[in-house]
Amino acid sequence: MRIALTGGTGFIGRYIAREFMKPTDMLRAMVRPTSDSGFLKEGGAELLVGDFGDDDSLRRLVDGMDVVIHNGYWHDRNELKAPMRWLELNVLGSLKLLEFSRLAGLKRYVFISTGAVYGRVAEPDKPRDELTGTFPGGGYAAYNRAVEVYVTAYRNNFDMTGSTSVRLCGGRNVGVHPKLERSAYIDIVRAALEGRDIHVGGQDQPDWCVDIARNLRLLAGLPLDEVEDVYCFCDDVFPVREIAEAIVRALGSRSKVIEDADARHFTPSANARVKAAGGTFSGLKGIESYAHELAEALG
Repeated sequence: MRIALTGGTGFIGRYIAREFMKPTDMLRAMVRPTSDSGFLKEGGAELLVGDFGDDDSLRRLVDGMDVVIHNGYWHDRNELKAPMRWLELNVLGSLKLLEFSRLAGLKRYVFISTGAVYGRVAEPDKPRDELTGTFPGGGYAAYNRAVEVYVTAYRNNFDMTGSTSVRLCGGRNVGVHPKLERSAYIDIVRAALEGRDIHVGGQDQPDWCVDIARNLRLLAGLPLDEVEDVYCFCDDVFPVREIAEAIVRALGSRSKVIEDADARHFTPSANARVKAAGGTFSGLKGIESYAHELAEALG
């Protein structure tokens, strides 16, 4: 499979890149000059230096590819500081990449979106799915929803039937973050390593980055007429107690898990559509694997 990838040096993008650097794949990743892209080069990926404001680099990125996975995003924690620059690089850059994909004859453009597109939901305790209304309340969410709409339009109007938007809807994206302190459940892992009591409460819906990447490969290989316009990616809902117990078990810790902490509220999401397509999630086994990965990163 020949894959064009944006955002491959970011948190989730690193997991996606690893999934698509298999011997049978050819990965072309667009990176910025300042990106830490050494692992991509070592893994055999073709690196293309560019950005979303450079039309030529976007054209070269998609040339000869089978599928585009658009995971990149120009980060500015406050898009109001430079709203037109933010609009140009994120919204227009994404749409240009979509158009250049069409002109190159591609049928598959996979846009990595977010559960933030839902905004405020009328029934916060009812699981969200692909048909739940979307009311984005901020620039980042609005950007994702705008691109989703265009991906669907290109599916319908330009026969890009293998194109889809993937909403990462879990309560937490679980993986070792480049900024280590942002890694999910890091306090629980640290407590387990030190043998301290772990106080937890409520439920959570993890979204292990390894599962995200594996299910993206599934979508990239589905028959064109079987690809839906939107998918929600998320694991099932688990009590945080069970998540903590999985971490303790994986690390062979003597920590006690005590369920007495305040619960963090979140709106659950449904994953039936991607499961119907053959998608799988690792559940607590994935949490155990992640605990080992994070513990190793912590040294």
